[in-house]
Amino acid sequence: SSEGKRFLSGGETLGAAYVIDGSREYAIICEGFSTGATIYEATGFKVFISFSASNMVNVAKRVREIMP
Repeated sequence: SSEGKRFLSGGETLGAAYVIDGSREYAIICEGFSTGATIYEATGFKVFISFSASNMVNVAKRVREIMP
């Protein structure tokens, strides 16, 4: 990216996410770690961080499988 952020070359990112485990009442999906940490601190809900806007739909599909 223009900011110098890159994923591991050859790494699988499709649907991958970092999870901040919290209350299972709601699942929140966001793009960046700072945003996810802020959401968790404010709500206590489980947060899935996709790390890219293009991965959010894929993460949402995986979350739907995990938390129907």
